[in-house]
Amino acid sequence: MPSSTGNVLVMAERWRVHLSRGVRALESGDYDQAQVQFAQAHRMAPDRAETCAALGREYLRRGRIDQAEPLLRGARAKDPDLLSAVAALARLLGLGRGRLGEAQALIDDALLRHQSEPTLLMVKGELLLEADRIPEARAVFERALEAGGDPEVARAGLARTCNAEGISLSEDGQDEAAVFWFKRAADLDAAWAGPHVNLGVVFARLGRPGRAREEYERAIGIDPLNPVVFFNLGNLCRVQGDNEQAARAYQRVLELAPDYPHVRGALADSLGELGQFERAIELFRLELERNPHSLNCWGNLGLAYACQGEEQKAEQCLRRALELDPNYFNACCNLAGLLVRQDRLAEAAELLRRAVAIDSGRAKNWFARDERFAPWRDHPQFGFLASE
Repeated sequence: MPSSTGNVLVMAERWRVHLSRGVRALESGDYDQAQVQFAQAHRMAPDRAETCAALGREYLRRGRIDQAEPLLRGARAKDPDLLSAVAALARLLGLGRGRLGEAQALIDDALLRHQSEPTLLMVKGELLLEADRIPEARAVFERALEAGGDPEVARAGLARTCNAEGISLSEDGQDEAAVFWFKRAADLDAAWAGPHVNLGVVFARLGRPGRAREEYERAIGIDPLNPVVFFNLGNLCRVQGDNEQAARAYQRVLELAPDYPHVRGALADSLGELGQFERAIELFRLELERNPHSLNCWGNLGLAYACQGEEQKAEQCLRRALELDPNYFNACCNLAGLLVRQDRLAEAAELLRRAVAIDSGRAKNWFARDERFAPWRDHPQFGFLASE
């Protein structure tokens, strides 16, 4: 019978071996092996706070919160000062379950005994940020950094508070002030593309498309698999009239996230501007399967059909757009142009009167510039649109 002393590990302590193996597996990125080892440690010592916490944290990392919660609660009950369990349980409750009050109370209770513990402070910052208490969250992350917390994690938390501050200011129409906070967020976390995406949006709104494009390209350099930045880049290129680049950006969004909202319609718009009507029609129809009430898609699908010479389908689409919104200006004018080409002048005039009621200046300008109306500009049917 082996001795329980010296270099021989007694069976009752073998759970520590599995716990250590799990930690090493985590450090090497072998998460499956980590779970195996933590589960084995817990089977051997289910009453130990350490094994409950280790397996609970691993389940939480995998998003299995229903399995994680009882383990983490058990770990805290067995050892209220096992801070890794307290922090994980607070994250689970606040960020996973949306029970912010309970989570904050848990952290505050632990902070009464461990006032400058960086791990607890960083979780408290995360919870405050989730609750949109942005200045408080920033102050807590700064305390965590001063207390010796992981600089990378603390700076990432600070970056998120700065980014949130920028979003809040931008939503209030204070884009110039928002730029400062987005830049600070980018400086704090150079590996995060989010602030650069937001800077791109703000610079575009401020009428600085060159700077906006630079920020989107920086974001792509950091995170080339981010569909949001490609969609925003596509929108910027469309506004600038660069439909080829816009189409490439939208196509990339489709490759990265096939269910991304409205991307098929946006890509179809760009392709229509490039004269690629067949592909545009295909994409508009696919988008309408997802969003059958899209005025833009019905209207532009009608235009694409008209450009292909399929006037009956074009008319059906434009009328469908007007069924959804009788005051859809573009559909009024485009359908009027189609009807003029078919010599249906009374119907066209009625649609143009509706367009004038919606926006008289724009309607008169449309009539004066659209070549479809050129042979009919002196026709008495359209006298109400004569140039002033």
